[in-house]
Amino acid sequence: WNRPLFVVLFYVPVQLSGRMGAGIAMSLLTASSAWLLYKGLQKKGLPHAGMAVFFLLFQTFLFGIARDAMTEPLASFIICLGIYFYYKEDFFWFALVAGLLPLARTEAVLLMPFWLIPLLQQKKYSLIPLMGAGMLAWAIAYFIYTGHPFALLDELLDSGKQANRYGHVALNHH
Repeated sequence: WNRPLFVVLFYVPVQLSGRMGAGIAMSLLTASSAWLLYKGLQKKGLPHAGMAVFFLLFQTFLFGIARDAMTEPLASFIICLGIYFYYKEDFFWFALVAGLLPLARTEAVLLMPFWLIPLLQQKKYSLIPLMGAGMLAWAIAYFIYTGHPFALLDELLDSGKQANRYGHVALNHH
């Protein structure tokens, strides 16, 4: 996958161990997600917070795609990290982590209101721009790389001018 956070985090494991390195790193990331979720829910005072570990780690979907080095475990980690910082009431890091989510899964931009609403409720208006820091950094880096100021928008909205970018087929294909 060519998502910036995925590339940055998994370049070294893939270079050291190939695809297996990414799978191991993803499995560790998934386990870390469970730990962060547990610690966040424990900080909230939720009884039986440890059950979150069970439900996260032993679902077949997340570990199955972790093995295939997909980006969902990375997005899950970022969401759990956000939950942890929210219940820790560390809103600076909470907002900054929100900015990482689109760097792992572009469509996760749709989850941004789940970060925006708590910041508005806590009257942390000055931290809201941090939510866009990741996308802004990506856009600037992409501009430097391509020389085109709107290269990121073209890539995201116009599928990079590639036909069938994700391997989708017509509805009547099957």
